Amino acid sequence: MLKNIIFDCGGVICEYVVQDILDRYFDRADQPIVQPVLYRDWNGLDAGTRNYWEYAHESEDLVPERLKEKVRFFFQDWFRTQPPIEGTWALAARLKARGYGVYLLSNAPTVYADYIAEIFPILKMFDGLVISAPIHKIKPNADIFEYILQKYGLIAEECLFVDDMETNVKGAIACGMQGYHYHADAEKLLKVIEAQEEK
Repeated sequence: MLKNIIFDCGGVICEYVVQDILDRYFDRADQPIVQPVLYRDWNGLDAGTRNYWEYAHESEDLVPERLKEKVRFFFQDWFRTQPPIEGTWALAARLKARGYGVYLLSNAPTVYADYIAEIFPILKMFDGLVISAPIHKIKPNADIFEYILQKYGLIAEECLFVDDMETNVKGAIACGMQGYHYHADAEKLLKVIEAQEEK
């Protein structure tokens, strides 16, 4: 029986499009210079193996002088500028009202963990949040799925994991959860969940 819905953040709770993010901070002509610097080890930020602010300062040192201030502002601000996917917010609130447990599991740097509930108020009604960097575990590896199950006392077979990246969905399925590859299609996801209720 399905009891819990575990949502990813970027691409599910909010939009996460690298090009759109870069366009907010840098001219298109400068993006080929800054993008390889900003994202040179983003996986390390998500995994918590790189200190976010040290990485930010290093990034400033790797760009021309004229771009240093923009890089500094990028690291201070990018995580505050992702538009919410309103259909997901409405669906999460609806599922919560129906009695489902609602959780968040996201690959993201430590700075995200510090501010995410403030940036996305819908998360204040969630039953639990897990961000990858502070726990040094990252999707699609099994240990992060096992972590959220253990932390909140969840049973894998009773959980549906929702992510916009198929590789992460497959990781959840390998750990015994149900999985759903999300394309900002809240109504389609609701139908999948309701079909579970009819079984």
